[in-house]
Amino acid sequence: MKVNGQGSGLSPELRSWIDNCLVPILVREYLAERESKESACSKPKPVKDSAPILVSAEEGE
Repeated sequence: MKVNGQGSGLSPELRSWIDNCLVPILVREYLAERESKESACSKPKPVKDSAPILVSAEEGE
């Protein structure tokens, strides 16, 4: 397989379409999948409890 595209058997138009359409889609999907796997493996951040809401006797009636 030649890297420079010569002798690959693909027409220049097809090669251009692959480079401009398919490759960006595949890269985007790969990065999204990789990000979701990394976030699933990372430690969850501790959640801070908020201060309890105090209700006065007058408001609770």
